[in-house]
Amino acid sequence: MKIIDLGKATFVLFLIIFGTSLLAILLMKMRPIWNEQALKITRDGIIVGLILWYVMKNHLVKIQPLNFKLDGMALVAGLIVVTGATLLAPDEEMQLLPYQFLQIVVFAPIMEEVICRGVIFGNYAANHLMLATIVSTVIFVGLHFSRNPVDLLEFTLVSLILCCVQFTTGNVFNCIMIHSLLNIYLLVGNQILKGFT
Repeated sequence: MKIIDLGKATFVLFLIIFGTSLLAILLMKMRPIWNEQALKITRDGIIVGLILWYVMKNHLVKIQPLNFKLDGMALVAGLIVVTGATLLAPDEEMQLLPYQFLQIVVFAPIMEEVICRGVIFGNYAANHLMLATIVSTVIFVGLHFSRNPVDLLEFTLVSLILCCVQFTTGNVFNCIMIHSLLNIYLLVGNQILKGFT
């Protein structure tokens, strides 16, 4: 893929995200009687579906069988990072509502990994490994909208781990699975810490 094509692909992916989100906001304003949680689940499902359709149609991402040995090492490294971050700065606002669980465990890992590791890192890494790692990490950290230094460090380290997984396996599905497992662990860890405070 040419760099110009990658720029176009990234632009289209962000248009999908922001266009669908804007449409959901407008629908909510026009029809306030609609269930907000159901609308958010529908919005995120449409975004993920459109992203997967676009990247598969344009052959932007490779999906192959899992490599469990590497995934285990990456998962352990990710668990250490997430545990440290959770202990240093637990998220007091995180809840286990059905919509939030779906968003954090299913929709976000698919969307973030397909964009950051699949499209951006996966297409740049062969010729520009350092650039691919930096760009995908900056976008990954930016997608989390955090100003907390502990969170920024956590997101950066998790992104670097996931870049290593993508580089060694060439398979974005591995990154999606690890990201989902880390998010489940993060949700459960925060709930446990809330029980102690």
